[in-house]
Amino acid sequence: MTEKAEGENERGQMEQFVRNLLKTMPLSSLTQRIVRDRYKSEFKKDQQLTPKQSDVLRSVVVDVAKAEMNREAKAPKKPAATSETAPIAQKRPAEAKVEAKVDEKKAKVETVVLSDDELEVVSITRADPLPHIRGDCASKPYTFTDNVKIGPYMKNAEFCEKCFCYICDKPAKECQSWARDREPHCNANSKAACWKARRMVQNQVKFVFLNRFITKHIAAPRHAALRAEATIICVEMRETYQLYRMGTKCDAKLVPCNCVCHNRPSNWCGKCRSVHDLKKKFDYRSVRAKVKELIKKIQAWTTTPQEQCFLYEIIMNELTMHKGADINQITQQSGNPDVEAQCNSLEVLKEPYLLQPLSQTLASNTGLWKDLNEALRLVFRSQAVQDQIIKNFFETLQSHLGRARSANQQRITQVTQANAHHHHQVRNVHHNAQQIQFNNIPYGQRGHHINTNGMMIQNQGRNQHFYPNHPHSFHPPHNPYYR
Repeated sequence: MTEKAEGENERGQMEQFVRNLLKTMPLSSLTQRIVRDRYKSEFKKDQQLTPKQSDVLRSVVVDVAKAEMNREAKAPKKPAATSETAPIAQKRPAEAKVEAKVDEKKAKVETVVLSDDELEVVSITRADPLPHIRGDCASKPYTFTDNVKIGPYMKNAEFCEKCFCYICDKPAKECQSWARDREPHCNANSKAACWKARRMVQNQVKFVFLNRFITKHIAAPRHAALRAEATIICVEMRETYQLYRMGTKCDAKLVPCNCVCHNRPSNWCGKCRSVHDLKKKFDYRSVRAKVKELIKKIQAWTTTPQEQCFLYEIIMNELTMHKGADINQITQQSGNPDVEAQCNSLEVLKEPYLLQPLSQTLASNTGLWKDLNEALRLVFRSQAVQDQIIKNFFETLQSHLGRARSANQQRITQVTQANAHHHHQVRNVHHNAQQIQFNNIPYGQRGHHINTNGMMIQNQGRNQHFYPNHPHSFHPPHNPYYR
């Protein structure tokens, strides 16, 4: 007998063995390991299967399983029968012992999972939907939008029982802002930066400094307006930062990188590969521009320096939490050669356009400066900022604060001098009026001369004071002693 014939006989023997094995166990329990162990115990005894025999046995099991599944798929469908009514003869011996409890609402789909070690048949059923945000709902169609100034868009206001509000993190039926005219929460999704920022402010931002010291430095009628303005500023800062984190897609070779390997013929090395794999460009200039815009907005909206200080603290708190999106995982530094495009938010904190208006609000209020100093130190420590950076920041702020106080003192001195000069001019005008009124008296009715204090010396050698507007002043025409 040739080797080919022996292989065909052995394969037929394996196939018959597998089919007989299927009569004693369900197809879902038929695995490569079980078939291999039982075939070896029955035919090979103490001998081990050769690699070629193991491969043949594996292929036989796969072929038999596929043939069995095709046969069951082509068989006419019969109404499902429970284990109590179905006859035992229609089931395999192993399956007859198991009572099948089938949920009529769940559709079954049978798939085959193949691996080198075993063969498994897995049944997948349609499960009940889990709680999800409105943008991920499968039963109600959702239309993407990143416009927060419009009302409910298309059919986004509809929701199922499992829909959750992305902003409030509550069931959709409990959301108070689900379908309002502006910024409706039914339009919110997890992909737009504007909705991400509003979710963060709604669920994460606590406004610690504002809530702790607002009653101490701000009048009660302004509390609600100041809290609303603080929320708006925080949302705009977060939205701008999220847009920076999203970046601009580009080719990996066009990603800005300051690695020295780009001076060589190769495009990039292992040190900067993590930067190029992002395939995005990041520019932090938009955040700086937003900070300048918000500072002008705060100066135009607020009515007192204390209100400005609270809103400046929110900007500084947001800046301390900013992290670079283009960080090289090897050097732990920004890979962008453009310094202006790097996320150096701690350097923005020391910019004059932020510290100068802040120091002007603190120059005349020592108590507010102490409270802000304590709050900023807690913020820096919560973000693990280095002690040297904290020290440099407060030294810079203290220098700006000293210059602001000097300018205030100089301004007060100038105002005092101006007031004194004005008072002196008014006094001179009053004295000139007295002199003019005295000069209108006929020469024969007045004394020889008048001194600088308005004292007139009479001919009889008596001194009389002349004050035209005083009731007891000397009036020469009506004095009976003056002849």
